[in-house]
Amino acid sequence: KKISTVLLFTAAATTNGFSAPSASSNAQLKADLLQRIRTLKELKERDGDFSIDFGVKGGEIDKKSRAPQKVDFYTISEDVGKAADEVIGITSELEKCSPTD
Repeated sequence: KKISTVLLFTAAATTNGFSAPSASSNAQLKADLLQRIRTLKELKERDGDFSIDFGVKGGEIDKKSRAPQKVDFYTISEDVGKAADEVIGITSELEKCSPTD
């Protein structure tokens, strides 16, 4: 069933004027993501971490709208901020590959 879903997605993507991402590129993105997460964790252990209090007092939730706020990893260090940006970048690429839209 998984193979037929991939083939169906590939056929639909090709007929819509774009080519579907290959399974190997998806696998590579996933492997890269896991490596970047490990690197981020190592840098946080080296440079420090911050406590996330999911409340208004901690700043993670907007006081008026109660909407979650983006956590700023650059407050830990430049290296941690860049590593977090890489993780977010890879997840954005994986999102483009998702046939579950």
